[in-house]
Amino acid sequence: LGFDSASSVVFQLNLHKMEKFGLSENFILMDDDYFFGKPIKKTQFFYYDETQKKVVPSIVTDDFTEMVEKDIDNEYKKIYRNIRIIKPHFFEGWKLSQLSSFKLLMENYESPLVNAGFSHNAIPLNIRDLKEIYDLVKNKYPYANKLLNEKERSNIDLQPQSLFNSYMLNVKKRKVNTIPSV
Repeated sequence: LGFDSASSVVFQLNLHKMEKFGLSENFILMDDDYFFGKPIKKTQFFYYDETQKKVVPSIVTDDFTEMVEKDIDNEYKKIYRNIRIIKPHFFEGWKLSQLSSFKLLMENYESPLVNAGFSHNAIPLNIRDLKEIYDLVKNKYPYANKLLNEKERSNIDLQPQSLFNSYMLNVKKRKVNTIPSV
């Protein structure tokens, strides 16, 4: 895909490049610790958008209560004060990447935004949407050059699923579909 990285963040931000290998326009991304325990339907992940006249991904979550307005700046500042001791693979590192994703959107789109947080679930995606996210990061995120070339996770990471979900909910006005996960 044009990068040498073990970072899942870098991989997820570059997923749009998979189109040249035949990935369909709409697809479901699942980590290696996911599996479906019963039959699924396309309508659990995608719907027909009358405005765009095409099938688009839903925002899939197992709990919509996480998608609430928060004081992002204060939460970010509390965690950022400890950045020297934050480890990217631990909860505070993950939280910092999630808050950094929300901040990126808040700085580039009209507020108030609803923050669509991370849900450990299968994620329906669209290649064109992913390219928009990549361009947003590349053109607007102050640490984009370093982030998109990282060899491993770091404290400048964004949280791709939170970024995707929040962007789709606020900018694209996508529907939310609650699917239970265990």
